Order: sequence, then structure tokens, then C-alpha cells
Amino acid sequence: MLNLFRQAMVLVVMLSAPPLVVAVIVGVLISLLQAVMQLQDQTLPFAIKLVAVGLVLAMTGRWIGVELIQLTLLAFNMIEQTRA
Repeated sequence: MLNLFRQAMVLVVMLSAPPLVVAVIVGVLISLLQAVMQLQDQTLPFAIKLVAVGLVLAMTGRWIGVELIQLTLLAFNMIEQTRA
């Protein structure tokens, strides 16, 4: 049971890493660009980060789905083994 919990926590970190890394990198780059150009617009970084994270989720969606299905199957198999 603890093994399943540990695997689930590792999977959460792995699956959330790509969108988080992209959001951080895009946010820092846009903030630097705004500082250089002296722009004070608050919606610009949000909109660009939203698009970037959406693209990353679209690119990694299949991988995320496969990993979640594998974890679900593992959990169901563990339930089946404990009942038998």
C-alpha cells in the first residue's frame, strides 16, 4: 500500500513537471522582456504563460494519460490481490 502511495506521489511530480517548468521559464523570460522594455501590463505574462502551458499539455497529454492509466491498473490489481 505504501509502495502505491509512493509511486503515485512520484508520478504527480513527474507529470506536473513539464507544465511547471515551461510556466517558470516563460514567466521569467517575459518578465525580463517587460523590464527591458519598461512595460507595466499585467495580462501579457498571464496570456503567454497560458498559451505555453496549454501547448505543453497538448504535447504531453498522451503520455500523462498512459501513465495515469498504468497507475490505476496497478491500484486495481493490488485491490484484487488483497481480496483473493
